[in-house]
Amino acid sequence: EHMPFRKGPLWVVAFDGGQAKIFLKSGALTAPALDLLKTFEIDNPPDHEQSRDAEGRFADGAGRKGGRGLPAGVAVGASRVEGQDAHEQAETRFIAELIAHLNARADADAFAELVVLGAPQALGVARPLMSSELSSRVRVEAAKDVVGATPEDIALHVGQLLRPD
Repeated sequence: EHMPFRKGPLWVVAFDGGQAKIFLKSGALTAPALDLLKTFEIDNPPDHEQSRDAEGRFADGAGRKGGRGLPAGVAVGASRVEGQDAHEQAETRFIAELIAHLNARADADAFAELVVLGAPQALGVARPLMSSELSSRVRVEAAKDVVGATPEDIALHVGQLLRPD
């Protein structure tokens, strides 16, 4: 019941709320090697070091009446960030930027397939942001917080996930 591999590069993304690494898989399926293509990192001090604006909303200059060129309540409404401290908001923005990058690379056909390894909470944020084009290229995803692991360790996880039962 395993879908055939698409022809073309297989990328691996490992991420949490503060850093992400994108690898190109090479080598055998069950013993892959990973070449680091890109690293994303967030500059995100703990919440108590981050200044808030008056209402604890995004302090990025987006107005109360909707962001630039957006109708009121779109993207900057407080409902989605209620209960999120500044640290969590920064993590959410970080993940959105990462997925926007992957969406664009999928559209550009930079990779045929993607293995997604995300910390559980980060994966939950990322999933609804994935375009249909990106989602169609996700071969497997796993809620694993491995972004801090060595490429060799991450490759072991990838090999296990890709190995047919």
